[in-house]
Amino acid sequence: MKSLISEYRTKSIYIILLLGLGCMALTPLFSCSGDVSGLQVKCNEKGAEVFLDGKSIGACPVSVTPKAGKYILTIKKGIDADTLLFYESPITMQEGKPLKVNAKLSQRYSEKALKEMDSNFVLVKGGCFQMGDVFGDNYSHSIRERPVHDVCLDDFHIGRFEVTQKEWQKVMGNNPSRFVSDRQPVESVSWDDIQKFIGRLNELTGRRYRLPTEAEWEYSARSGGKQERWAGTNNENELTEYAWYSKNSEGTTHLVGLKRPNAIGLYDMSGNVSEMVQDGWSEYVAAPQRNPQGPKEFRHFCMTRGGSFFFGRSDQVRVFDRGSTRSQCPGTLDIGFRLVLSPSQTKH
Repeated sequence: MKSLISEYRTKSIYIILLLGLGCMALTPLFSCSGDVSGLQVKCNEKGAEVFLDGKSIGACPVSVTPKAGKYILTIKKGIDADTLLFYESPITMQEGKPLKVNAKLSQRYSEKALKEMDSNFVLVKGGCFQMGDVFGDNYSHSIRERPVHDVCLDDFHIGRFEVTQKEWQKVMGNNPSRFVSDRQPVESVSWDDIQKFIGRLNELTGRRYRLPTEAEWEYSARSGGKQERWAGTNNENELTEYAWYSKNSEGTTHLVGLKRPNAIGLYDMSGNVSEMVQDGWSEYVAAPQRNPQGPKEFRHFCMTRGGSFFFGRSDQVRVFDRGSTRSQCPGTLDIGFRLVLSPSQTKH
């Protein structure tokens, strides 16, 4: 009997030691003392994987007992290669206080999709340049491009291409364009349509995409503020190599990226579709400016830049030319856009 009791005590001590070591071996996220109430996570999508500070704690619904402290709770469930259901929020665990989270996952772009988007953006290094018609061209509309004035800009990313119909369709589920093709620029979209697209895209990516300001657009089109009359060239005899306009467009938009890019790798900044910018119309002023935003309200006209396939003269696709639409900023068959993103928004 004594030997049986001794053996039982020995095994009991051994088991207790194992349990203690097992608890110590657990991730430092979790408490061994039992002095912290648990975290219960429920989701609107069962089976979604739950993470605390990037470490998986199981599939939803799940209950764990973290140590007291602050965490980032992340929940993911893949839909396909490009999209997933996603939730993320900071949480604070306190001793003696249970925490229940009812998470509603929403659709987001996957890491793969974000990396693909990033590959189609160009980092434009900030700097100062003279904005406006630095060549003193004497066209009837050149007065809109003066006075030439000094502008300084911070770094930003800008789309290598105009936003395509495929990209619009993926976000909005429709295609308003007249000239239908996945790789042609989306057109026939109004100012309000574009803002809805950007809002939805920002929800899907967790980022803050926007239209370029007029200054950012011109600085980019001029390959970082160089003295270029058209995007990529000063030689009118070369213009058809860089731009789609009525001389070579045959009355339609064309696939993005077929012409030669400018010196920083941007395509179709002259021609194809006129591009909506963030600013409303305002007259230039001579005073130097830093990161000008233009008027906050469009009292008269929306601004477009770059000219389009529709324009018949080379002067209308110059990088200085300032187009405009009516105050309602309607969508027309020759107006599209490209996007801008601040450097802090990219991770890949």
